[in-house]
Amino acid sequence: MAESVPPEEAFRRLKEGNRRYVSGKPIRPNQSALRREGLLKGERPFAALLSCSDSRIPPEIIFDCGFGDLFVVRTAGNTCNDATIAALEYAVKQLGIRFIIVMGHSDCGLVKAALAEEAQPGKISSIIEQIRPAVDKVKDLPGDTVSKATGENIRMTVAKLSSCEPVLSEKVKSQELMIIGAYCTINNAAVSFI
Repeated sequence: MAESVPPEEAFRRLKEGNRRYVSGKPIRPNQSALRREGLLKGERPFAALLSCSDSRIPPEIIFDCGFGDLFVVRTAGNTCNDATIAALEYAVKQLGIRFIIVMGHSDCGLVKAALAEEAQPGKISSIIEQIRPAVDKVKDLPGDTVSKATGENIRMTVAKLSSCEPVLSEKVKSQELMIIGAYCTINNAAVSFI
C-alpha cells in the first residue's frame, strides 16, 4: 500500500487545483486512458470530499483533478447520514485518506427549501430536516440568510463527522485526519475554506 498523503499536502493540492481552474488555466492531470488503466489494481486518492450533489460544482473539475485523485461522496445539501459516514470511514480506514472536505455552495436549493418551510413530497423532507438546525441558528441574523445557513450547515457537518466514533473521531484526535469545510461560489467556481 502506498503511503498516505499528509493533510497539509492534500489541502495544498486542492487549493492549487482550484486556483488553476478559476484562473482558466487547468492542467487536467490524470485524465488519460493510461491513468485510468493504471488504477485497475486499486485506488489511492489523496483526499475525500463530502459535497453537495448540485451538478454545477463537480469536485474533480473545480479542483482540477483526475482519475483516482479524489474519493467523492455527494449528497443533496452535503448532508450527512449513516451511508455517507460509512463511505468516509471506508476512505479513511481502507484507502488511507487523511484529509476530508465538506463542501457546500452558493444558491443551494435545499437550503432555500429549508428556509421556505414548505412541505415537500417523498423523502425530500428528510434531507431538509437535516439542514433545518443550521437555518434556525442563523435565520434571525442580518445578511444573506441562504449563504449564512449554507456556511452553518457546512460547519455542523464538519463537527458531526469529526465526532463520529470510533473511526473518524480517533483519527481527528490523533491529528492523523483533518476535516474542514469549504464554500464554492457557483458563478466562478472559486472555493473558500471555512
